[in-house]
Parts: sequence; structure tokens; C-alpha cells
Amino acid sequence: MAADGVTPCPKARTIDFDAIPENDPATCDVIAAGRTIGLFQIESPAMRSMLRMMKARTLDAMAIALAIIRPGAAEYGSKELFVKRLTGKEKPTYAHASLEPILRDTLGVCIYQEQVMQIAQAVGDMTLAEADLVRRSKVKYSGHADRERLSSKFEKPRG
Repeated sequence: MAADGVTPCPKARTIDFDAIPENDPATCDVIAAGRTIGLFQIESPAMRSMLRMMKARTLDAMAIALAIIRPGAAEYGSKELFVKRLTGKEKPTYAHASLEPILRDTLGVCIYQEQVMQIAQAVGDMTLAEADLVRRSKVKYSGHADRERLSSKFEKPRG
């Protein structure tokens, strides 16, 4: 019974999440159309617009959309560059050959914090701990001291 003492409560349903296909066509259509109001993380106007523009139909596409509308990516112009490349207005380019395998899936645009770390390791020949300091210095968790100390690693290009 509900709190009013009269209305019966609906029966609880059990959902078998394993039975739902990862790329369910009906769900993909809803997401690609940006009809996501009420869905946590993907309901803001900016996110719905990005999903529609990308025609996002996969979890990877949604992950890119989520990352690209974050303040960090927006601050560095990653969103605009990604959209140009996604829509074919610009071809992906890589400042160094070692960046292509890291940035290929995001059309040559650094979107994820993990990519910042991978780039620091590949180009700066850094340890994972040093690469994490680079990542933190870019997202304002760290001071200029770390940035200054690690910048010399990028001044000497790797082969």
C-alpha cells in the first residue's frame, strides 16, 4: 500500500541487464537523435546537441561526446576541432608520428586525460608518474613548478 493507505503499490520489475544488447538499434536511434532528457550525464542541451551532431550510436561515441563538452576540452578548442574533423571540414593531422596511434580514435584531437599521459610518455619519454604530473598540471591540480620541471623533457625531441 502507498502512503495514503488505499492505493496499491506497483509490483517491482526485475530487469535482466545482460539480456539487453550493447548496441540495441532502438536505443541507438534515441541517443543519436539526442532524445536523452532525463538520462544522467547525457541530458544537457550541449550534450544532446553533440549527440545529434555526431550521430552517436556507440558507447565510444558517447564517451567522446561526454569528454569533449567538459570545460577542459572546451577551453583548449578541442570541441571545435573535433567537430571540423568529424564533419570532414578538416583532415586529422598529427604533430609527431608517435601521436597517431594515441589520437587516431579521436581524429587527432587530444580529448581524454589519459591521452595527455600517453603523449607525455611517447614524446617526452616520461615515466607514468611524470606523465601524471603533466596531466595534473594541465587540469590545475598542480602548480607551475611541476610544469617547469617537466617542460625540459619536451624540448629534446625523441627519434
